[in-house]
Amino acid sequence: RMLLLLLSLLSPPPASAIHGGKTFLAMVESDIDAGKFGKFLNSSWKFTKDTPLPNMDVLRNVDVVIGSDISLLNRTTKAKLYQYMYTGFQESDLLSIPSHFTVANVHQSEIAIAEYVLAAMLQA
Repeated sequence: RMLLLLLSLLSPPPASAIHGGKTFLAMVESDIDAGKFGKFLNSSWKFTKDTPLPNMDVLRNVDVVIGSDISLLNRTTKAKLYQYMYTGFQESDLLSIPSHFTVANVHQSEIAIAEYVLAAMLQA
């Protein structure tokens, strides 16, 4: 849900009035079922998987990268947001991300993580 909210905020409705009908493009890691996102978004988004690697024309038009390998970020020329698909990040990853990217992660799993840690402590 957080990812859907983030994508909606990036493109205020109605997209056709504000952006002249522009469709936004997000590149997602290959195991994400991006086909389910469309019904939750209030703007026009297309999704392309990162495997097999999209051709350069597609990479040039990517607006957002979601969960794909960081090494692919340098192949996109227009993208400005990198979305991790999990809580936290490797500090060393930040050095590899081009400076014009905004980096976001998923922080909605803190309750599940806290419950897991507490259960592990009680089990020990």
